[in-house]
Amino acid sequence: MVARFTLGFLALLIVGKYLPGQLADRFGSLRATVPFYLLVLSGYALCALAGMGSTVLAVASVLVMGVGCSVGTLCYSMFAGDMSMPEQFGATVRTYPLTSTLGGMAASFLPGLLADLTGHYMVSYVGFVAIGLTSLGMICLVYRHLEKQASGDTAPR
Repeated sequence: MVARFTLGFLALLIVGKYLPGQLADRFGSLRATVPFYLLVLSGYALCALAGMGSTVLAVASVLVMGVGCSVGTLCYSMFAGDMSMPEQFGATVRTYPLTSTLGGMAASFLPGLLADLTGHYMVSYVGFVAIGLTSLGMICLVYRHLEKQASGDTAPR
């Protein structure tokens, strides 16, 4: 049973690695990233709900996050390609994972700390959803700004 579940999870990771690149080529980086970003946030929300003791929600959260989290390693190069000049691509694509690692370091102890304070992990997962929605909003704002720059419309609104 565990072997089947593990193989299924690995298959979802492979699909999750393949699909964003294909979607980015067809629809652009932002449109390819948003659905996977929302899958990750849905996985965190399911993790929060799984705290109520539901095995089905726990398994669903792992599967949803398995597909969604794959975009985290792919989005750096997609964003760097969109947000940097060609000669700055290498430096930009190296900087993005560094800043993400700093955030990951902060987030690594937060769930345990909040669980100690509140008695459960639900608060952490809800917090991750809130932080993720904020992050996604910021990414969308940057892309909106880039689109305005490209069209020559940079007047404030």
